[in-house]
Amino acid sequence: MKRLTLSLALVSLLIACSDKIEGPVYPERQVNLPPIGQTRTISGHIRFAGTAPKSRDIGVCQGSNLPIPNQEVRVENGKLADVLVYIKSGLDKYTFPYNKTPAVIDQIGCIFEPHVLAVQTYQPITIKNSDPMVHNINFGSKLAGQSFVATLTPSQGSITHQVRKEEIGINVTCDIHAFMLMYVHALPHPFFCVSKADGTFVITDLPYGEYVIEAIHAKLGKQTKKLVVTQGGASTSLEFVFGS
Repeated sequence: MKRLTLSLALVSLLIACSDKIEGPVYPERQVNLPPIGQTRTISGHIRFAGTAPKSRDIGVCQGSNLPIPNQEVRVENGKLADVLVYIKSGLDKYTFPYNKTPAVIDQIGCIFEPHVLAVQTYQPITIKNSDPMVHNINFGSKLAGQSFVATLTPSQGSITHQVRKEEIGINVTCDIHAFMLMYVHALPHPFFCVSKADGTFVITDLPYGEYVIEAIHAKLGKQTKKLVVTQGGASTSLEFVFGS
């Protein structure tokens, strides 16, 4: 009974911490968009070179007793998922409107869905718990004012958070289930994508210009390429190759 009382007290304390999370705010700013029609689509795929790591389980989900697969390096037919592809530099003269459509993080079977999430700064992130057990979200930003800890019970609904400063590679974990891990990236513009299970990515409506485009995988590192976007074609295709 003493242990149960202590656990409930801990949950109550963490829920209290979650009440301090502020709702979405959108400071006024002047929008400066590129000329209409002077854009291109950038697409491509991420290839994995070498032998793909063997799948292994890293834990068991409390309640369902289902094994938890390791999602750190997901390779399918030589193609790599969960790579952030984004414009690293070249957009300084533009200012883009806020994306007010909430992105969603859910917890299903003691797994964060998705494993990698990319959002614009100030875009709302709705965090849900679809599991029958309690989860304790630890949003581990390294920048002041962007981290938080909050408990989500099965009946609590959801909480909403904003990342208001640009940051790459925010670790999100569960303090109750140590094997739960995902990554959040926040960019000040909309020109980014996370590669799908088949390794593909698409970035639409990129203005004409000269850029540095970067691909980042949480475990396999990062790569950059120079990119020139000009009139004279429907799209530009790129390939990034990572290895173990």
